[in-house]
Amino acid sequence: MPQKKPLTIVSKTAARIAAVQIFYNTIISKRNISDVFQDYIISFKGDLENEFEIKTLNEEYLNSLVLGFNINLNKEIEKLLNNEWKIERISAVDKAILFAGIIELNLDNNLTKNIIISEYIEIAEQMGGEAKFINKLLDKISKTKILNTI
Repeated sequence: MPQKKPLTIVSKTAARIAAVQIFYNTIISKRNISDVFQDYIISFKGDLENEFEIKTLNEEYLNSLVLGFNINLNKEIEKLLNNEWKIERISAVDKAILFAGIIELNLDNNLTKNIIISEYIEIAEQMGGEAKFINKLLDKISKTKILNTI
């Protein structure tokens, strides 16, 4: 029987998923992120916590991800795409995952880039994103520290 992950790790994973969902809704609705965030906490946070069987997701971590949101990341991501790709070709799900991954890669935390990238690959697989594309781009981004240029 596989060992369950510690609750601290599970609550951080839940925070990542919440951030991706908030970013996705912000991208799709073109609403202010603080409004989407507030609505998410009221409407969906409890469902996510129940799904992960945790008392609460890591709210501090979620806040740090949401505070890092910047729609201008589109321009920075586009710089890393090859000539055949334009930002418009990237699905909203993949953009949301990339935004969260970029922000987390630039947080001052004790996680390795491989752990962070692996988490977002798994999220991409769960949410119907392009896992290989996410892996390749986050790896490229991890070597450039994109947020430091914004």
